[in-house]
Amino acid sequence: PFGSGPPAASRRQATAEVVSPRCPMAGAREPQAWGVCKAEDLAGVGSKLRVRVPAPSPAGPLRRVLLVRVAEDEIAAVDSRCFHANGPLELGDIEDLGGGRLCVVCPVHFYQIDVRSGDCVPEGGSDAAEDCPAGRQQRTHSAWEEGGTVFVRLDASGPELPSDAYAELDSDLDPGSEEEEDEDDGLDALGGPTPKAVEPHADDGLDVVDGALPGAAMPDVSDVD
Repeated sequence: PFGSGPPAASRRQATAEVVSPRCPMAGAREPQAWGVCKAEDLAGVGSKLRVRVPAPSPAGPLRRVLLVRVAEDEIAAVDSRCFHANGPLELGDIEDLGGGRLCVVCPVHFYQIDVRSGDCVPEGGSDAAEDCPAGRQQRTHSAWEEGGTVFVRLDASGPELPSDAYAELDSDLDPGSEEEEDEDDGLDALGGPTPKAVEPHADDGLDVVDGALPGAAMPDVSDVD
């Protein structure tokens, strides 16, 4: 539905949105890695899910991140708001441009964004996509699955990128409130219930098993047709 490209069979629709539970991963690869969903929530290559991840500082905002399974054993994470005009990438199609290169197509101006690199991709898309600026425009983050859980670590390194202007939500906002619905264009969870937020907190020395605090349950995520 968004510009030209591969057949519809190569495209994947958005599923739903979840907020990372209160389970930072302790003693893992990097500090402040958050378990955000079950691996099964990204079941097939091209499936995607928007999540909100707490920023590294305890008082930091929530950042909107789009997860995309780009291979059976690989998950990409990229800011979920388009760098160009704040378009909701979770509502865009995933396009396979060949050679294992997957892009998400912004539903607003049809820019194609490589979900691995954050580059705007001019070739193989609509006329609008051909006008996109060269190089990396969208911030990417680290994501991986371990023990049946998908983890995300935000990456704020390097120079400021255009997508930074739209990615963060004020942590003082109450998700589901009128203020956030206005800021978020009323598109949360694709018309479903707006998820509850979590507050980042320091590891209190509790044992962590497979990245989750004892008793922490991963949120249920249902596909949206």
